[in-house]
Amino acid sequence: MKMKTWKFWFVGLLLVRVANGAMIIDSFQSVRHDRFANSSQFIGANMGDAFDLSGIARASDGRWVTMISPSHFISAYHFRPELNSTVEFIQGNDANGLRTTRQVVEGQQVGNTDLWIGRLDSPVDDGIKIYPMAQDVGIMGPTVYQIGNSPSGKLGDNVTTDFAVGRNILDRFGNTQLNDSFFHYAGYTDDTALGDLTGGSQPEANLIQDETFYQEFDSGAPTLIFQNGKIELLGIHSFIAEISTAPPHTTVERRFSGDVYLPTYHSQIESTMATLVPEPSAASLLALGLLAWFAIQRKRR
Repeated sequence: MKMKTWKFWFVGLLLVRVANGAMIIDSFQSVRHDRFANSSQFIGANMGDAFDLSGIARASDGRWVTMISPSHFISAYHFRPELNSTVEFIQGNDANGLRTTRQVVEGQQVGNTDLWIGRLDSPVDDGIKIYPMAQDVGIMGPTVYQIGNSPSGKLGDNVTTDFAVGRNILDRFGNTQLNDSFFHYAGYTDDTALGDLTGGSQPEANLIQDETFYQEFDSGAPTLIFQNGKIELLGIHSFIAEISTAPPHTTVERRFSGDVYLPTYHSQIESTMATLVPEPSAASLLALGLLAWFAIQRKRR
């Protein structure tokens, strides 16, 4: 079996910088890859209502937010939204669609991983999608949909409208350390000619239409998988890397993108969510106090 070596960088740090921080999508076309081009040619159009991206948005500081409960979202710990930043969700793929605005009020790292769970000041509207987390896919090879910054930039008046979708194939698993974070990752090789780091500029056999490679500021955005007739949340973007697949492991051959692999952390995510609950308001406490007082008076009678 071939040994593999990795050189890791955080996505979003100065070590990796491009002109506009847009996710690289092979043969990019706005009508196919931009959510807010609102085109019938969009990459998810053939899935109809099942490909609902309304629960994925950007905080006012540009960081990514993906809803996993009506009040909780998931992002990357190293590139998490700031507290008190606002988030504007848009229903449908029209930049002028119905909007829900909320504020980030608290959050917590999931264990010592590169995951962060945040809580909004109130639950989102019913029209905003909540994403179930995928179970362990168990094998390499499934096609996934990946969200990131668009080469087109904003297609509306809000940072959330800077939103592109590409695809890749899950073809690597492993464990890694990034700064103080340790986690199990899923990796996606860039099989395009540009992804060849040997100088040969050759595409690989696994190249598919819409092939992706993460760039600066894509950290925290989600990877989705379509299975059982629905979209599920599989990973959160965390790093990019160079990989060598053949001895003597001295020449990097391909670049690839890495996610924190969410199926590994279901229970930790749920327990972290449980610690992020709203404190009762003064009005609620008063109401509870009055109920208790009336109960005591009734007993005395």
